[in-house]
Amino acid sequence: MVVPLGGMGPEPEEQEVPEKLRSSHYIGWYCIFVLFMATGIGCIVALKIFDALIAIIIGIWAYYLCKDSCKNMSQQCLFSFGIMCVVQCVMEIIILCMSLPGRRTQTTTANGGQAAHGASPRRSRLLDPLLVSPPKRAHPLRPRHHTSCS
Repeated sequence: MVVPLGGMGPEPEEQEVPEKLRSSHYIGWYCIFVLFMATGIGCIVALKIFDALIAIIIGIWAYYLCKDSCKNMSQQCLFSFGIMCVVQCVMEIIILCMSLPGRRTQTTTANGGQAAHGASPRRSRLLDPLLVSPPKRAHPLRPRHHTSCS
């Protein structure tokens, strides 16, 4: 059985990119390009190489769509770019939901030369209040009130 690789009729004609997109919306596409590249660099710094690879590929794809006055922004390419972004969003939401309960750390202590070991699990929340708001300190310019025993 032979599968045809081309279309079933005459070749579809290339549709012209709308003038509104060429004149004003290309700035947003360049911003998307910059944001995806910054995300890729951040993932490289965090040693998340696979996430960085995906972010950089999507960033290069966004640049391909908007270069030369958006001449490469066909309906098919734009649709597949949107599908790729939605799939990436779903994957990141799954990772976020798994991180919401916080992380669990476990410390193991050994009691000298004895065989007994103690393990104490600790669960820390995603947004620890001690990390979000530092403890209040006295203002450096206000005098402190001390009481003296006379």
